[in-house]
Amino acid sequence: MDQDEGSSSAAEAAQQLVEVLLPMDATPTLAAHVEPHAAFVTSVSERADVILSSALFRELSQRFEKLTPLQRFSLHLSLLKHAPSEFRRRLEDSPDEWLAAVAPCVAVVVYLRRGAAIAHASSSDDLLEVLDDAELAQSRQDDAATFAASLYCVCLGLEWLGRTAYDERIANGVKRDGKILLGYDEDLTASESCVYDFAHVIGGEGFALTRAEIRTPYVVVHVTQCLQKIGVSWEAVIAHSHVLAAEVKRVKSEVHTTTPGLKAAEARARAWPARDVTHLQFEIAEAPRDGFAALACTAKLSLEDALATKTADDPLAPVHVKHVVDGRRKCHLRSCDILESDAAKFLRCARCKDAHYCSRACQEDDWRRLHHKRTCGRCPPSVDK
Repeated sequence: MDQDEGSSSAAEAAQQLVEVLLPMDATPTLAAHVEPHAAFVTSVSERADVILSSALFRELSQRFEKLTPLQRFSLHLSLLKHAPSEFRRRLEDSPDEWLAAVAPCVAVVVYLRRGAAIAHASSSDDLLEVLDDAELAQSRQDDAATFAASLYCVCLGLEWLGRTAYDERIANGVKRDGKILLGYDEDLTASESCVYDFAHVIGGEGFALTRAEIRTPYVVVHVTQCLQKIGVSWEAVIAHSHVLAAEVKRVKSEVHTTTPGLKAAEARARAWPARDVTHLQFEIAEAPRDGFAALACTAKLSLEDALATKTADDPLAPVHVKHVVDGRRKCHLRSCDILESDAAKFLRCARCKDAHYCSRACQEDDWRRLHHKRTCGRCPPSVDK
Protein backbone atom coordinates (compact mmCIF):
# COMPACT_ATOMS: atom_id res chain seq x y z
CA MET A 1 0.00 0.00 0.00
CA ASP A 2 1.52 3.36 -1.00
CA GLN A 3 1.24 6.54 1.04
CA ASP A 4 -1.73 7.90 -0.93
CA GLU A 5 -3.68 4.68 -0.47
CA GLY A 6 -2.80 4.65 3.24
CA SER A 7 -3.98 8.23 3.64
CA SER A 8 -7.16 7.38 1.76
CA SER A 9 -7.83 4.39 4.00
CA ALA A 10 -7.17 6.48 7.10
CA ALA A 11 -9.55 9.16 5.89
CA GLU A 12 -12.21 6.58 5.04
CA ALA A 13 -11.85 4.88 8.42
CA ALA A 14 -11.94 8.21 10.19
CA GLN A 15 -15.09 9.25 8.39
CA GLN A 16 -16.85 6.00 9.27
CA LEU A 17 -15.88 6.33 12.90
CA VAL A 18 -16.92 9.99 12.92
CA GLU A 19 -20.45 8.80 12.11
CA VAL A 20 -20.31 6.83 15.36
CA LEU A 21 -18.58 9.60 17.30
CA LEU A 22 -20.61 12.43 15.82
CA PRO A 23 -21.85 13.78 19.20
CA MET A 24 -18.27 14.68 20.16
CA ASP A 25 -17.59 16.56 16.85
CA ALA A 26 -13.89 15.73 16.72
CA THR A 27 -13.17 14.80 13.12
CA PRO A 28 -9.60 16.19 12.73
CA THR A 29 -8.28 14.72 15.98
CA LEU A 30 -10.01 11.41 15.36
CA ALA A 31 -8.51 11.11 11.87
CA ALA A 32 -5.01 11.36 13.33
CA HIS A 33 -5.98 8.92 16.07
CA VAL A 34 -7.00 6.11 13.71
CA GLU A 35 -4.43 6.71 10.94
CA PRO A 36 -1.75 4.33 12.34
CA HIS A 37 -4.27 1.48 12.15
CA ALA A 38 -6.09 2.66 9.04
CA ALA A 39 -6.50 -0.66 7.23
CA PHE A 40 -7.74 -2.56 10.25
CA VAL A 41 -10.07 0.20 11.43
CA THR A 42 -11.48 0.53 7.92
CA SER A 43 -12.28 -3.18 7.66
CA VAL A 44 -13.89 -3.22 11.09
CA SER A 45 -15.85 -0.02 10.48
CA GLU A 46 -17.29 -1.42 7.27
CA ARG A 47 -18.81 -4.30 9.22
CA ALA A 48 -20.06 -2.19 12.12
CA ASP A 49 -23.68 -1.34 12.76
CA VAL A 50 -23.42 2.45 12.83
CA ILE A 51 -26.84 2.94 14.44
CA LEU A 52 -26.06 0.49 17.25
CA SER A 53 -22.56 1.92 17.75
CA SER A 54 -23.74 5.53 17.71
CA ALA A 55 -26.50 4.96 20.28
CA LEU A 56 -24.23 3.01 22.60
CA PHE A 57 -21.34 5.47 22.31
CA ARG A 58 -23.60 8.46 22.92
CA GLU A 59 -24.83 6.96 26.18
CA LEU A 60 -21.42 5.78 27.38
CA SER A 61 -19.56 8.96 26.43
CA GLN A 62 -22.03 10.95 28.54
CA ARG A 63 -21.40 8.63 31.47
CA PHE A 64 -17.66 8.85 30.94
CA GLU A 65 -17.72 12.64 31.01
CA LYS A 66 -19.50 12.54 34.38
CA LEU A 67 -16.64 10.64 36.01
CA THR A 68 -14.12 12.58 38.06
CA PRO A 69 -10.74 13.31 36.42
CA LEU A 70 -9.13 10.72 38.70
CA GLN A 71 -11.66 8.06 37.66
CA ARG A 72 -11.25 8.86 33.96
CA PHE A 73 -7.47 8.69 34.30
CA SER A 74 -7.54 5.35 36.11
CA LEU A 75 -10.23 3.83 33.89
CA HIS A 76 -8.19 4.69 30.81
CA LEU A 77 -5.16 2.91 32.25
CA SER A 78 -6.91 -0.21 33.52
CA LEU A 79 -9.37 -0.85 30.68
CA LEU A 80 -9.58 1.62 27.84
CA LYS A 81 -5.88 1.69 27.01
CA HIS A 82 -5.66 -2.09 26.65
CA ALA A 83 -9.06 -3.09 25.24
CA PRO A 84 -8.66 -1.82 21.64
CA SER A 85 -5.18 -3.29 21.21
CA GLU A 86 -6.25 -6.58 22.82
CA PHE A 87 -9.34 -6.68 20.63
CA ARG A 88 -7.31 -6.02 17.50
CA ARG A 89 -4.62 -8.59 18.34
CA ARG A 90 -7.13 -11.36 19.02
CA LEU A 91 -9.28 -10.55 16.02
CA GLU A 92 -6.28 -10.59 13.68
CA ASP A 93 -4.83 -13.78 15.17
CA SER A 94 -8.12 -15.70 15.29
CA PRO A 95 -10.83 -14.09 13.14
CA ASP A 96 -13.36 -16.76 14.11
CA GLU A 97 -12.81 -16.33 17.87
CA TRP A 98 -14.74 -13.08 18.05
CA LEU A 99 -15.98 -13.71 21.60
CA ALA A 100 -12.45 -13.65 22.99
CA ALA A 101 -11.80 -10.51 20.96
CA VAL A 102 -14.90 -8.61 21.99
CA ALA A 103 -14.72 -9.44 25.73
CA PRO A 104 -12.40 -6.50 26.60
CA CYS A 105 -14.80 -4.11 24.89
CA VAL A 106 -17.78 -5.56 26.74
CA ALA A 107 -15.80 -5.15 29.96
CA VAL A 108 -15.43 -1.41 29.26
CA VAL A 109 -19.10 -1.05 28.37
CA VAL A 110 -20.29 -2.79 31.52
CA TYR A 111 -17.79 -0.92 33.70
CA LEU A 112 -19.33 2.37 32.65
CA ARG A 113 -22.86 1.04 33.17
CA ARG A 114 -22.35 -0.83 36.43
CA GLY A 115 -19.21 0.75 37.82
CA ALA A 116 -17.22 -2.47 37.42
CA ALA A 117 -16.09 -4.77 34.65
CA ILE A 118 -17.00 -8.40 33.99
CA ALA A 119 -15.06 -11.47 33.04
CA HIS A 120 -15.16 -13.17 29.67
CA ALA A 121 -18.58 -14.63 28.77
CA SER A 122 -19.07 -17.82 26.80
CA SER A 123 -21.62 -16.91 24.14
CA SER A 124 -23.12 -14.00 22.25
CA ASP A 125 -26.35 -14.39 24.22
CA ASP A 126 -24.41 -14.14 27.48
CA LEU A 127 -22.66 -10.96 26.36
CA LEU A 128 -25.91 -9.31 25.29
CA GLU A 129 -27.62 -10.32 28.53
CA VAL A 130 -24.77 -8.71 30.43
CA LEU A 131 -25.32 -5.49 28.52
CA ASP A 132 -28.96 -5.72 29.66
CA ASP A 133 -30.49 -3.47 27.03
CA ALA A 134 -33.74 -4.16 25.15
CA GLU A 135 -32.49 -2.58 21.92
CA LEU A 136 -29.27 -4.55 22.03
CA ALA A 137 -31.21 -7.73 22.71
CA GLN A 138 -32.75 -7.37 19.26
CA SER A 139 -29.24 -7.67 17.82
CA ARG A 140 -28.94 -11.31 18.87
CA GLN A 141 -30.05 -12.34 15.41
CA ASP A 142 -27.39 -10.14 13.82
CA ASP A 143 -24.09 -11.42 12.57
CA ALA A 144 -21.63 -11.87 15.44
CA ALA A 145 -18.85 -10.10 13.58
CA THR A 146 -21.05 -7.05 13.04
CA PHE A 147 -21.82 -6.88 16.73
CA ALA A 148 -18.14 -7.28 17.61
CA ALA A 149 -17.13 -4.58 15.14
CA SER A 150 -19.76 -2.23 16.56
CA LEU A 151 -18.43 -2.66 20.07
CA TYR A 152 -14.90 -2.15 18.81
CA CYS A 153 -15.87 1.24 17.36
CA VAL A 154 -17.49 2.21 20.65
CA CYS A 155 -14.44 1.16 22.64
CA LEU A 156 -12.07 2.96 20.28
CA GLY A 157 -14.09 6.14 20.76
CA LEU A 158 -14.07 5.79 24.55
CA GLU A 159 -10.34 5.15 24.50
CA TRP A 160 -9.94 8.33 22.49
CA LEU A 161 -11.86 10.26 25.16
CA GLY A 162 -9.87 8.61 27.92
CA ARG A 163 -6.55 9.40 26.29
CA THR A 164 -7.31 13.11 26.62
CA ALA A 165 -7.66 12.84 30.40
CA TYR A 166 -4.54 10.70 30.57
CA ASP A 167 -2.42 12.98 28.40
CA GLU A 168 -3.48 16.07 30.35
CA ARG A 169 -2.47 14.51 33.65
CA ILE A 170 0.88 13.32 32.30
CA ALA A 171 1.51 16.77 30.81
CA ASN A 172 0.87 18.38 34.21
CA GLY A 173 3.28 16.01 35.94
CA VAL A 174 6.68 17.04 37.22
CA LYS A 175 9.75 15.37 35.72
CA ARG A 176 12.25 14.43 38.38
CA ASP A 177 15.10 11.89 38.21
CA GLY A 178 13.81 10.59 34.89
CA LYS A 179 10.30 9.95 36.28
CA ILE A 180 7.02 11.80 35.84
CA LEU A 181 5.43 12.56 39.21
CA LEU A 182 1.71 13.22 38.93
CA GLY A 183 0.77 14.48 42.39
CA TYR A 184 2.33 17.94 42.29
CA ASP A 185 -0.48 19.79 40.50
CA GLU A 186 -1.75 22.71 42.59
CA ASP A 187 -5.33 21.98 41.48
CA LEU A 188 -5.36 18.60 43.27
CA THR A 189 -6.82 17.96 46.71
CA ALA A 190 -4.69 16.33 49.40
CA SER A 191 -6.11 12.86 48.74
CA GLU A 192 -5.74 13.21 44.94
CA SER A 193 -2.18 14.42 45.33
CA CYS A 194 -1.43 11.27 47.32
CA VAL A 195 -2.97 8.73 44.95
CA TYR A 196 -2.33 9.77 41.34
CA ASP A 197 1.05 8.05 41.07
CA PHE A 198 -0.41 4.97 42.75
CA ALA A 199 -3.32 4.96 40.27
CA HIS A 200 -0.78 5.18 37.46
CA VAL A 201 1.06 2.08 38.71
CA ILE A 202 -1.88 -0.19 39.52
CA GLY A 203 -3.66 0.75 36.27
CA GLY A 204 -1.11 -1.38 34.48
CA GLU A 205 -2.03 -4.26 36.80
CA GLY A 206 -5.68 -4.05 35.74
CA PHE A 207 -7.09 -2.10 38.72
CA ALA A 208 -9.29 0.97 38.38
CA LEU A 209 -9.06 3.46 41.24
CA THR A 210 -12.61 4.65 41.80
CA ARG A 211 -12.28 6.87 44.88
CA ALA A 212 -9.75 8.18 47.39
CA GLU A 213 -10.40 9.94 50.67
CA ILE A 214 -8.68 10.84 53.91
CA ARG A 215 -10.29 9.44 57.04
CA THR A 216 -7.71 10.05 59.73
CA PRO A 217 -5.53 8.15 60.50
CA TYR A 218 -6.05 6.51 57.08
CA VAL A 219 -5.80 7.38 53.44
CA VAL A 220 -8.59 5.16 52.10
CA VAL A 221 -8.28 4.02 48.49
CA HIS A 222 -11.12 2.22 46.68
CA VAL A 223 -10.05 0.07 43.73
CA THR A 224 -11.80 -2.43 41.46
CA GLN A 225 -10.00 -5.38 39.94
CA CYS A 226 -10.80 -5.37 36.22
CA LEU A 227 -8.64 -8.21 34.96
CA GLN A 228 -10.37 -11.49 34.21
CA LYS A 229 -9.02 -13.44 37.14
CA ILE A 230 -10.71 -15.47 39.84
CA GLY A 231 -10.30 -14.01 43.32
CA VAL A 232 -9.25 -10.61 44.58
CA SER A 233 -5.55 -10.10 43.99
CA TRP A 234 -4.95 -7.88 47.01
CA GLU A 235 -1.30 -8.94 46.98
CA ALA A 236 -0.79 -7.03 43.71
CA VAL A 237 -2.14 -3.87 45.32
CA ILE A 238 0.07 -4.23 48.40
CA ALA A 239 3.11 -4.83 46.19
CA HIS A 240 2.79 -1.22 44.99
CA SER A 241 1.72 0.32 48.30
CA HIS A 242 5.19 1.84 48.77
CA VAL A 243 4.38 4.24 45.91
CA LEU A 244 1.30 5.49 47.76
CA ALA A 245 3.13 5.64 51.10
CA ALA A 246 5.93 7.75 49.62
CA GLU A 247 3.44 10.23 48.20
CA VAL A 248 1.56 10.45 51.51
CA LYS A 249 4.84 11.20 53.29
CA ARG A 250 5.61 13.88 50.72
CA VAL A 251 2.21 15.55 51.13
CA LYS A 252 2.54 15.41 54.91
CA SER A 253 5.95 17.11 54.71
CA GLU A 254 4.35 20.06 52.91
CA VAL A 255 2.27 20.77 56.01
CA HIS A 256 5.42 21.48 58.03
CA THR A 257 7.41 23.40 55.45
CA THR A 258 8.43 26.91 56.50
CA THR A 259 9.08 28.19 52.98
CA PRO A 260 7.78 31.76 52.75
CA GLY A 261 5.47 33.00 50.03
CA LEU A 262 1.87 32.70 48.90
CA LYS A 263 2.34 29.50 46.87
CA ALA A 264 4.01 27.75 49.81
CA ALA A 265 1.15 28.81 52.06
CA GLU A 266 -1.39 27.49 49.57
CA ALA A 267 0.52 24.19 49.35
CA ARG A 268 0.44 23.87 53.16
CA ALA A 269 -3.32 24.52 53.16
CA ARG A 270 -3.93 21.86 50.49
CA ALA A 271 -1.83 19.30 52.36
CA TRP A 272 -3.36 20.02 55.77
CA PRO A 273 -5.97 17.17 55.71
CA ALA A 274 -3.11 14.63 55.45
CA ARG A 275 -1.20 15.88 58.48
CA ASP A 276 -2.31 13.07 60.84
CA VAL A 277 -2.31 10.18 58.36
CA THR A 278 -0.27 7.22 59.63
CA HIS A 279 -1.84 4.25 57.82
CA LEU A 280 -3.14 3.11 54.45
CA GLN A 281 -6.46 1.34 53.89
CA PHE A 282 -7.35 -0.38 50.61
CA GLU A 283 -10.93 -1.29 49.78
CA ILE A 284 -10.48 -3.80 46.95
CA ALA A 285 -13.40 -5.24 44.97
CA GLU A 286 -13.29 -7.93 42.34
CA ALA A 287 -15.08 -7.15 39.11
CA PRO A 288 -18.54 -8.76 39.45
CA ARG A 289 -19.04 -11.88 37.35
CA ASP A 290 -22.42 -13.38 36.54
CA GLY A 291 -22.93 -16.64 38.41
CA PHE A 292 -20.04 -16.06 40.84
CA ALA A 293 -19.90 -14.70 44.36
CA ALA A 294 -19.00 -11.03 44.82
CA LEU A 295 -15.56 -10.83 46.40
CA ALA A 296 -14.06 -7.90 48.28
CA CYS A 297 -11.38 -7.32 50.85
CA THR A 298 -10.04 -4.62 53.14
CA ALA A 299 -6.28 -4.43 53.57
CA LYS A 300 -4.59 -2.10 56.06
CA LEU A 301 -0.99 -1.37 56.98
CA SER A 302 1.13 1.45 58.37
CA LEU A 303 3.05 3.91 56.22
CA GLU A 304 6.36 2.53 57.47
CA ASP A 305 5.38 -1.05 56.63
CA ALA A 306 4.19 0.05 53.19
CA LEU A 307 7.47 1.82 52.49
CA ALA A 308 9.30 -1.39 53.37
CA THR A 309 7.30 -3.63 51.04
CA LYS A 310 9.70 -3.05 48.16
CA THR A 311 12.64 -4.63 50.02
CA ALA A 312 11.01 -6.80 52.71
CA ASP A 313 11.45 -10.58 52.59
CA ASP A 314 7.75 -11.02 53.33
CA PRO A 315 5.94 -7.78 52.36
CA LEU A 316 2.51 -9.29 53.10
CA ALA A 317 3.33 -10.15 56.72
CA PRO A 318 2.39 -6.78 58.27
CA VAL A 319 -0.86 -6.46 56.28
CA HIS A 320 -4.14 -6.75 58.16
CA VAL A 321 -6.52 -8.16 55.54
CA LYS A 322 -10.20 -9.10 55.77
CA HIS A 323 -12.28 -10.78 53.05
CA VAL A 324 -16.01 -10.58 52.36
CA VAL A 325 -17.85 -12.96 50.00
CA ASP A 326 -21.37 -11.96 48.93
CA GLY A 327 -21.57 -9.70 51.98
CA ARG A 328 -20.53 -12.46 54.39
CA ARG A 329 -17.35 -12.30 56.43
CA LYS A 330 -14.66 -14.90 55.69
CA CYS A 331 -12.57 -16.49 58.42
CA HIS A 332 -9.50 -14.34 59.11
CA LEU A 333 -7.16 -17.30 58.63
CA ARG A 334 -5.98 -16.78 55.04
CA SER A 335 -6.12 -20.48 54.17
CA CYS A 336 -9.68 -20.99 55.53
CA ASP A 337 -12.67 -20.35 53.23
CA ILE A 338 -15.50 -20.73 55.79
CA LEU A 339 -18.03 -17.89 55.76
CA GLU A 340 -19.95 -16.49 58.70
CA SER A 341 -23.70 -17.05 58.90
CA ASP A 342 -26.55 -16.19 61.27
CA ALA A 343 -26.41 -19.73 62.57
CA ALA A 344 -22.64 -19.75 63.05
CA LYS A 345 -21.27 -16.47 64.36
CA PHE A 346 -17.50 -16.02 64.33
CA LEU A 347 -15.19 -15.57 67.29
CA ARG A 348 -13.51 -12.16 67.58
CA CYS A 349 -9.97 -11.35 68.63
CA ALA A 350 -10.25 -9.92 72.15
CA ARG A 351 -7.22 -7.68 71.68
CA CYS A 352 -7.80 -5.82 68.37
CA LYS A 353 -11.50 -6.69 67.95
CA ASP A 354 -10.94 -6.58 64.19
CA ALA A 355 -10.17 -10.21 63.32
CA HIS A 356 -12.88 -12.88 63.21
CA TYR A 357 -12.48 -16.67 63.13
CA CYS A 358 -14.78 -19.60 62.48
CA SER A 359 -13.15 -21.60 65.31
CA ARG A 360 -10.57 -21.38 68.04
CA ALA A 361 -8.38 -23.76 66.05
CA CYS A 362 -8.20 -21.28 63.16
CA GLN A 363 -7.47 -18.44 65.57
CA GLU A 364 -4.60 -20.34 67.17
CA ASP A 365 -3.28 -21.45 63.79
CA ASP A 366 -3.29 -17.86 62.52
CA TRP A 367 -1.33 -16.74 65.61
CA ARG A 368 1.21 -19.54 65.23
CA ARG A 369 1.75 -18.67 61.56
CA LEU A 370 2.53 -15.13 62.75
CA HIS A 371 0.01 -13.53 60.38
CA HIS A 372 -2.20 -12.04 63.05
CA LYS A 373 0.50 -11.94 65.68
CA ARG A 374 2.35 -9.42 63.49
CA THR A 375 -0.71 -7.29 62.70
CA CYS A 376 -2.81 -7.45 65.87
CA GLY A 377 -3.25 -3.92 67.18
CA ARG A 378 -0.93 -2.37 64.57
CA CYS A 379 -3.80 -0.81 62.61
CA PRO A 380 -6.25 1.51 64.40
CA PRO A 381 -9.97 0.81 63.97
CA SER A 382 -11.45 2.48 60.89
CA VAL A 383 -13.50 5.56 61.71
CA ASP A 384 -16.57 4.14 59.95
CA LYS A 385 -16.65 1.02 62.09
